[in-house]
Amino acid sequence: MRRFKRLSSVGVFLWSLSICIACSKTEVSKDVLPNIPKAYDPRQERILTPVDDQGNFGTCWAFASTAALEMGSSIEEGLEFSVDHMTMNHGFNGSPSDGGDYNMAIAYLSAWQGPVSEREDPYGDGRTDSTLKAVKHLQEVQILKEKDLDEIKKYILTYGGLESPIYMSISHVEDASEDYNAANAAYYYSGDQKANHDVVIVGWDDSFSRENFSNMPNSDGAFICRNSWGEAFGEDGYFYVSYEDAVLGRQAIAYTKLEEPDNYSRIYQSDMLGWVGTLGFGEDTSWFANVYTSENDETLCAVSFYAVDDETSYEVYVVENFTDPKDLSEGICMASGYVENCGYYTVDLSNAVELLKGQIFAIAIRIH
Repeated sequence: MRRFKRLSSVGVFLWSLSICIACSKTEVSKDVLPNIPKAYDPRQERILTPVDDQGNFGTCWAFASTAALEMGSSIEEGLEFSVDHMTMNHGFNGSPSDGGDYNMAIAYLSAWQGPVSEREDPYGDGRTDSTLKAVKHLQEVQILKEKDLDEIKKYILTYGGLESPIYMSISHVEDASEDYNAANAAYYYSGDQKANHDVVIVGWDDSFSRENFSNMPNSDGAFICRNSWGEAFGEDGYFYVSYEDAVLGRQAIAYTKLEEPDNYSRIYQSDMLGWVGTLGFGEDTSWFANVYTSENDETLCAVSFYAVDDETSYEVYVVENFTDPKDLSEGICMASGYVENCGYYTVDLSNAVELLKGQIFAIAIRIH
């Protein structure tokens, strides 16, 4: 599949900002991550949605994203999200055959274009309905980097599956490779190729023997991953990937806050494509702002933004009546905080702001 390149950052710069309008607000809670067992396999713990086959389309990224979202939902909900809708309504140039990456999934979800139900927009029929409404609202995504195995495991226990890029030297069930032991559903790649596929990391086994791999790593241990090549691949669609794999887990995407669609009544955005690139300018402090016009008498309750680097502190300022760029210096700080991981975040304002229809207002954010 074709993937989209993200430029490296020097300092930080944020490309996209959105705000949420509602009559009430939800509280942002701190992550409380659990202790780590030696092994965890969700197939033994809960009912999972079926593993589907992406066929000849470059849709692995959307299968990984929707499966991770499904695993973050409760068992009782039994939600299955539409891959077709994500791959045909994301707003980027390209078709389901062209491939994509997790940044496209985040942009689609953070704009509340989806997810929609698989039942309403089934996969592979070449049709979609752009008028369908999201059945959940994504409010937060955390992107874990640098292959922190313990952190990945903790986030799996807390949020379900994590989407991750991987390099696969095979491209379908019938393929053979020295990197993949089909008899043990065990995969280990040690080269320097870039990612060409996306999967979901769903569990792990610290004692999974290195001898299960054709190309043996140095140590035991493997993640359990969910693929999108149907149940004929691996163990009913799942396979083991060595902890020492060269690519898996270097970026792990956790969809950490998925809420009901009535949490806010409206979202304002200036960029529907989200995080498409990063430019640095040698400083560790940056400002960015957007200006909006209220469509009704509304209550401003929350602001969403991308943090493109780890360990980011932020301050959110509101300019209630904007007439000139100079007004940005008069903004009132309505929220501040710190995020450990880069990603997409929604933060509540300390005080709701009442807006009149047609009122021009601005949001400015300082990050450092």
